[in-house]
Amino acid sequence: MSDGTRKSPIAEYPDVWVQFKASGYPFSLTRTLDKSKDALETMRIVLSYVIAWNMTDIEGRVIELPVNGARGPEILDNVDEALTTWVIKAFYENRAEIIKAKNSLPPSPSTS
Repeated sequence: MSDGTRKSPIAEYPDVWVQFKASGYPFSLTRTLDKSKDALETMRIVLSYVIAWNMTDIEGRVIELPVNGARGPEILDNVDEALTTWVIKAFYENRAEIIKAKNSLPPSPSTS
């Protein structure tokens, strides 16, 4: 299983990467994402699972990931839309990888 780091596949942004939490994805997250009405709401959810990144805006300036406080989608206002779309896609791919890895583990020994 990976450490949750995804590297940008976009040629213009070869140094951009994002790292997602390695665990802590409750079943309720599926419902929350399904109820998400738009990209802003989805991005708000995705950003809550980001633990580190190297993100730049369209002018090449590094965007610091807030450690404490609000991580609203507005921190990405000046980021190339291709990157913001990729972040959401990378989140879903990371989540799917975690689920697949957990489902491929051998069963736990009986505790009865």
